[in-house]
Amino acid sequence: MRLNAAIYEPNPVVKKTILEQGNKKIGYFAYNSFTPLSNSEKYLSPIFSSFEKERITELIIDLRYNQGGYQTTVNFLANLIAPTTLNGKVMYSEHYNSTMQQGKAEILKNYNLVDDNNEPIYDNGVPLTLFDIDYSVQSNVSYFEKNDGLSAVKKVHFIVSNMTASASEMLINVLKPYCDVQIIGVSKENEQQVYTYGKPVGFLISQ
Repeated sequence: MRLNAAIYEPNPVVKKTILEQGNKKIGYFAYNSFTPLSNSEKYLSPIFSSFEKERITELIIDLRYNQGGYQTTVNFLANLIAPTTLNGKVMYSEHYNSTMQQGKAEILKNYNLVDDNNEPIYDNGVPLTLFDIDYSVQSNVSYFEKNDGLSAVKKVHFIVSNMTASASEMLINVLKPYCDVQIIGVSKENEQQVYTYGKPVGFLISQ
């Protein structure tokens, strides 16, 4: 038997369905990882198109085993979920330490800036580094940009566990100030209180 090398492409959505409760339709999907946007988009977009076509009014997102991933994918998914009234409102802001904001974190010159496929980003043939980023607060604010997705969802349920981390927690927190969000904790140890992992969204250390 001959084995041939091939590129493996994961499907981060392990299950999706529409539940009916009386006249109410509830969309459900289990999402295992915030993979690069080019990957997640091809799986999430059809799901949300079908949810919107069925006019679901509630959404359940199962993040029990989701330990995070790409921030750009968080933005994409948040915009699919958010109501159109949030368009243009602040999604989140990032605050870096004063050394980075003042452009003095020389250590960042040692780390290349890469895209979602982990490929270096170039400017006029020169590879960019993390030092080239503007770390001021005003340059690190992300806004909702609603172009597609759901329009009639009134409530979002998140199923979480102690494995739910990072980008998963970020998605929950960008929606909580604006939407009716319910968090459902589950535990294989049958703990009465369940907490998500608590891993930071992201961090950089410089001296």
